[in-house]
Amino acid sequence: MSERHEAPFLRLATLGEVLLEEIDDFVSAWHRERPDTTLAAYLGMTDDEYALWLVEPDMLSHIVRARHLGEPLPEMVNDNYAELRIAARSADAAQTARLGRWLRQRGYID
Repeated sequence: MSERHEAPFLRLATLGEVLLEEIDDFVSAWHRERPDTTLAAYLGMTDDEYALWLVEPDMLSHIVRARHLGEPLPEMVNDNYAELRIAARSADAAQTARLGRWLRQRGYID
């Protein structure tokens, strides 16, 4: 890893040492450096975290928060999904659908 990326993104984000927007810098560094690791591993994400981030990049703050608090990611996503369904705003409809699909694909909801 480069000097700037001495630790995985997710670890630095949970410590408040990088901004969420800086994930793009880490992705660029991974492309430049061509490490013998997956992007998910380079970012310090589990398979679930990485899959969620790919489907719904706006959930990155929830991924970091779940990791920081030591809470299960599916619980946090399910809570967010439930809130979005209750609000039922059309602007959130696409995000709600993507979150629901992610939760179902992973068997976290029926």
